Amino acid sequence: MSDTREFDIEDTVILMDVSRSMARKDFNPCRIEAVKSALIEWVKLKHNIDKADRFALITYSTTGQVVQDYTDDLDQIISAIKNVRVHGISALGEGMGFTVQFIGQKMAKAGDSASGGNVNRILIISDGKASLSSIDPIERANVAAELGIITDCIEISKLETRSFGKLLESMAILGEFYNIYDKSLLEVTIKSLSHKKDVFELKKTMPNLSLIAADLLDLTSLSEEMQKAVNKLMGVKVNFCEICRSNNCPVDGTTECIRLCPYCKTGMHIHCAEEWAKQSKMIEGGVCRCPHCLFLLKLPITEKPTSKPASKIIAPPTKPTASQTSQTKQPTTPPQQEGQAPLNTAATAKIGDFVLENDKVKLKIEHRGEEKFIYLAWDNWGKENYSCNIISGMSDLVCKEFHPKIDWSQGNCTGFIIRDMIGWFSSTSIQHGVFIYNLDEFEKWNKRVLKDISNIKKLNAEHPEIKFSSDKIMDFLLEAEVKFAEPLKVSDRNSLEGNLLLGAMTYLNLFESVITPIKKVKEAKKPKKIPVAQTQEA
Repeated sequence: MSDTREFDIEDTVILMDVSRSMARKDFNPCRIEAVKSALIEWVKLKHNIDKADRFALITYSTTGQVVQDYTDDLDQIISAIKNVRVHGISALGEGMGFTVQFIGQKMAKAGDSASGGNVNRILIISDGKASLSSIDPIERANVAAELGIITDCIEISKLETRSFGKLLESMAILGEFYNIYDKSLLEVTIKSLSHKKDVFELKKTMPNLSLIAADLLDLTSLSEEMQKAVNKLMGVKVNFCEICRSNNCPVDGTTECIRLCPYCKTGMHIHCAEEWAKQSKMIEGGVCRCPHCLFLLKLPITEKPTSKPASKIIAPPTKPTASQTSQTKQPTTPPQQEGQAPLNTAATAKIGDFVLENDKVKLKIEHRGEEKFIYLAWDNWGKENYSCNIISGMSDLVCKEFHPKIDWSQGNCTGFIIRDMIGWFSSTSIQHGVFIYNLDEFEKWNKRVLKDISNIKKLNAEHPEIKFSSDKIMDFLLEAEVKFAEPLKVSDRNSLEGNLLLGAMTYLNLFESVITPIKKVKEAKKPKKIPVAQTQEA
């Protein structure tokens, strides 16, 4: 039957916000009931299109909870949706983390159709009022995209202001985002999302299955006595490969590369596992399936065939001179010493160091007197209408106006545009838009403004790529259009993001350098300087 199917079967997890804010009555009769009605119509429409499609329901408030496992039974999923009740706060990070883990476990098991040719989808529906959580939802959304999971997001609210900016919009990486203001628009949107997803282009790329694959067990370092004990205790032959059916590896002739599946304890040579993966084309993802239980396993080879090896992360470059221009040179990868970890950990990282957490490159900085890890949050990665923010957690937006210049057809990034709004009033004492300075304080503030203008002129003379503009007396905009001396390859995303973060912080620091610090009783300590991108003379 699978050979004659016109469409791929879709497995969709409905991730539903059931926090107390969903009980508000700006939708008739209230938000949660309007969502439940729309979702019931949605699953009916999808079921009519393809009765083999499966649905799961996960709700989140303070934590995530599986209300209904995958099912193609229409009555089951409708009943699960009807019985949802509101409670708790809106921890979107926990909900998204729980959902990615749920789908990842299904994908890892070969017996579940989610691990086969089915299309994996997530439909998030929320009012967008996310509470702070221990898990970054955008980071989890990026992991979902790496796994080839299509995430669509619907934000329902009649309020014009959105508490957390483009949080849900940034999570719709491979899918679509909709901001809904009334019930009729919700019904139209739900209907449009019931159609099958076009995954032709998506299927050309192997998902990063190493994110959910298990590590093989290495017991070859045990002594002969310990190996015998393991053999007796586990009932396995440590030195026997189930693929080539022999003890010695056909490539190196030894038993040193033997590894065990952590689930069924089946033994296999690393080289045999690699050949096994090539037969199913899983070698591109750096994974294979156990020949016995078919569980997803990570290939422990020296050079993994992934597109983003951590060892290629860029090194912190040197400081520029005052006469340097907008052409930023791509830093090169430092040689790794034997036994040296390619990246720091969050606990050991210093200012200017990179870490790699959940396959996301982060840079430790000191920004406005506070130490934090920053990273890039992409919206619609790989599409022409993409955007990019620099953030440090879901509610900490470091720079909203950041736009890497990428030619997706060529696979190159040639530079970036960065803008930052800086306010003279941000450090003044005002109330309801009125100065509450006395005459002497107001005079000092004006002197600072004049000094800042002088600093801006000096900065513009040294960096002609930086432009000044202002449509208000209280703030001004600094913008820089930066061109790399050599294009960065989009395929090496770690190196790309690391260079972009360094370049962005270079110019954010330049922008803030024009502001005269306010002297209080004790002059505030100047923040440590961030290592900046290497540049070359124009």
